[in-house]
Amino acid sequence: MARKKTTKKEFYSSSELEQGTQEHATLLKQAFDTVIAKKYGSNRPPKPYVTPTGIIPFDALLGGGIVSSAPVMITSTPETGKSTIAFQYAKIFLDTYPNSVVVYCDIEGAGSDIENAQVTVNRIDTFNIDKTRIQYERIVLTVEELFDALYDIIQVKKQFEEKTGSEFRVLFIWDSVKATPPSKQFQTDDPNKIIGVKARLLSHLLDKYMPDIKFSRLNFLLIDQVRANLKIEGPYVATEKTVGQFKDFRAATQVQNLNHLTSQWIYLSKKEEISSKDNYIDVDGWKIDCFLDKNKLAPSKIIIKLIFDKIYGINKFWTEFEFLARPCPSEEKMILKAKRDLIYPLCMKQSGSYYYLEVIDPRTGEVLYTSDKCYMKEMLDYYNSDETFRQWFEYAVKISSYMRITKGLFKIPEEERHEHINQEEGYEESELKTEEINDENGEVQQTETEAVEQNDAPVYESVFD
Repeated sequence: MARKKTTKKEFYSSSELEQGTQEHATLLKQAFDTVIAKKYGSNRPPKPYVTPTGIIPFDALLGGGIVSSAPVMITSTPETGKSTIAFQYAKIFLDTYPNSVVVYCDIEGAGSDIENAQVTVNRIDTFNIDKTRIQYERIVLTVEELFDALYDIIQVKKQFEEKTGSEFRVLFIWDSVKATPPSKQFQTDDPNKIIGVKARLLSHLLDKYMPDIKFSRLNFLLIDQVRANLKIEGPYVATEKTVGQFKDFRAATQVQNLNHLTSQWIYLSKKEEISSKDNYIDVDGWKIDCFLDKNKLAPSKIIIKLIFDKIYGINKFWTEFEFLARPCPSEEKMILKAKRDLIYPLCMKQSGSYYYLEVIDPRTGEVLYTSDKCYMKEMLDYYNSDETFRQWFEYAVKISSYMRITKGLFKIPEEERHEHINQEEGYEESELKTEEINDENGEVQQTETEAVEQNDAPVYESVFD
């Protein structure tokens, strides 16, 4: 019996061809996944985790908080508050994770314990840090010894985790990069022979130990100074900006690998001094412009104002009050100077010498809450004594941070963010935590991405019971 002759279809419609191509591409991608997982799956490090500071505008600027598994740099001029903020974060870290330990290598402060000193400030006591879970060492180390210590700590952490079957979270603070010399510095009397040695050494050691830092999910906080940004002119001088340059200053430790591998680079600029006489009750310190020069969790090149106390660090209430009452520096330069309105109005209103809180529904523009009026110096007491006001204040901070930073400043085109700080280097692309307003109930909902593990992410509510 003769077989029925079939004709081969030689021509396909564009829709059929496109559908077939997409299906084949999906199968090809799945094949790639299988090959990579089988051969290189063990090379995939665990997801980093994010630790919120609890200071809502600061966390919004950071993209959720301080991220693990890569260097996080805090840079400023001397006596701005870097070490105090590091101790403040150590307290937050230990309180957030009961299974955590902090190792603080204070190389800059080595030898500063003065015998028979009449007055000393112990920041471990000041912040009420659990002394059983912090190893604070004022110690002289070379760059090589610092990384040896870092590696040893990671290995001990790994051994404990294998024996107990539980993960431990470790914060390693290096204070400071500038104060840590290479060993070769002690081997020569000729300074010309060590030019560039530290930079090359740091580049090598960062490359060498980055896999250990990633796989151990280490919180690695580095503190560094800045120096004058001397500008050399000429036809062959590169004009492109890079990470670690802040207008008239640049990071004291300019290492290309450090610039590249750092996940968050926080620059602090000290501004006017303030105290209780300026109505900032219980504060004796100064205002700080906080600028994210690099951020792998969210767009960078944005500045907010922090209220800093020289003893207790960043003051949560007054930083949040400042954010509600006044535009932050980036809003002033990128939005108001361009004669545009803020995406969400300031919630802390001023009427003569009085202040009051007014919370607006971001969807309808309806006024949800208006507080009583009081002087600025009475605001902290009002917050502490009135439960209703405190709840609405906290809601206002959360919704304002989301609307004005996440939906406002983060959405401004990249070139405009660069222009107002005279910078040209853009932020690195990353998977961002997204937040959307639910049209049904008005709640701001956060969607966790695969890039990082979010811990205790803030929840926004539209109304209070």
